[in-house]
Amino acid sequence: MNLVEEKKVEISTKLEKEQANLHLLQERLAKSAQITKGIGHILNTFEQRLSRLEDTILPVYNDTENLEKARSNIDHTLQLLDNVINYYEVSSEVENIIEKGPGEGGIDLDTYLNALNRLASAQKYFEKNIPQSMELINVADPEARETIAFPTHRASKSRRMNRITSDSFILLPQG
Repeated sequence: MNLVEEKKVEISTKLEKEQANLHLLQERLAKSAQITKGIGHILNTFEQRLSRLEDTILPVYNDTENLEKARSNIDHTLQLLDNVINYYEVSSEVENIIEKGPGEGGIDLDTYLNALNRLASAQKYFEKNIPQSMELINVADPEARETIAFPTHRASKSRRMNRITSDSFILLPQG
């Protein structure tokens, strides 16, 4: 064999190898294109599902936000109502303290003054917000309902309070 034929065989072998490599590369390229197409389809499907999920979740999110605002408003309203209810309960809560007066029945002056301040605060509330309220009468003159039910008790109590206040001056803090 001569050198030319050996070169031909060698080139021919290399050419066959390169053609086999080229064929393998083309197969892999086709498979890669197929995989890329499949991934693109999966991503499109995922995007569509994500969009549908967003369309489903967005109203729920908005409703949840609205419910949270409503809950917050209800909590705030309940706090305000508790405050108002406290004004309605003042006259019955301090009635016994006012009736006994300071120094009698174990009522100290601070407790008595605190009761008077609570009545004054409730009176201001009712005068400002509900001037026609019956509760205004109760806090303005807690003994007014006693006048109707127990007129003699009121008279004796008035005499007792006159005796207490004539012997000393009571200064109520302004507040």
